[in-house]
Amino acid sequence: MAKRYRKQLVEKEEEERKEITEQVIKERLRNRKRWAGLTPMEKKIKVFVRETNSGRRHMANRKGGVRMKELIEKLKQQGNRCALSGEAIDSTNADVDHIVPVSRGGSSEIDNLQFLSRRINRMKGTMTNEEFIESCLMVVKYTLRQAPPTPRLGPS
Repeated sequence: MAKRYRKQLVEKEEEERKEITEQVIKERLRNRKRWAGLTPMEKKIKVFVRETNSGRRHMANRKGGVRMKELIEKLKQQGNRCALSGEAIDSTNADVDHIVPVSRGGSSEIDNLQFLSRRINRMKGTMTNEEFIESCLMVVKYTLRQAPPTPRLGPS
């Protein structure tokens, strides 16, 4: 009797696994269709939106939420350029940045977001825009004072 019960239990578990596998495959196919028509930049934005709104990103501070349409509109307003450097951005070098960092109480609402080139965003770190610009100006002023005179060409 015990063997028969065990056999039924194993068969039931196998059937459940098959059902779960079929569900997973169907869901993946649905997701693939949803993502197929998106440009690489839209895919990047969609991932950011999904992570931000689900709370996977910035777990300590879940203030605000954003929609994909709002971010695409923000990118168009910026003319597909970095908000701080003016560099052209695309899906390979774009990052969504918080103007007031989340670590300093900023939210993930559209008014606090901007697109930056990845390089600029990494340099900016957790600074506000004003602090970052001030730091860059200090570097430029110092470097210009330290620069050796440019050599003259021609007769002296």
